[in-house]
Amino acid sequence: FGAQEELQLLALLVAAAALLLLADPLRIPYPILLVLGGLMLGFALVGIGALVGLLGSFVSLGRLRD
Repeated sequence: FGAQEELQLLALLVAAAALLLLADPLRIPYPILLVLGGLMLGFALVGIGALVGLLGSFVSLGRLRD
C-alpha cells in the first residue's frame, strides 16, 4: 500500500466506526446504516467522477475553439 491508499482505508474505517456508533442512539440497525453509508459513498464517487469528466470535456472543447 502507498500513503494515499492507507489514508483512504483509514477514512473508510473511521466512517464505518462512526456509523456503528450512530446506530445505537438513532435506534437503527447497524447493517442498514452501513448500507446507506456505502450508497452515499458510491453516489459521491460517481458524482465526482462524472463532474471531473464533464469539466474535462468542457475544457478540451474550449481549447479547440481558440
